[in-house]
Amino acid sequence: MNDVIEVKPYSMDDVMCVWIEQEDDGYGYWDTGCGESHLFFGGTSSDNHYKFCPYCGKPIKEEK
Repeated sequence: MNDVIEVKPYSMDDVMCVWIEQEDDGYGYWDTGCGESHLFFGGTSSDNHYKFCPYCGKPIKEEK
């Protein structure tokens, strides 16, 4: 039997949830890599001791 197994390369997005701060919104909104939005009243996810995304459970990677 000649079964072909397709292996797709993975990226950091596969193992991390990338959070991107919305620029110039003035409110601290972040877009998550899993398609959600999150609001911090002060600081970033790491400032607020977030290590894992509350929506998908992956570790958070912040990008500005």
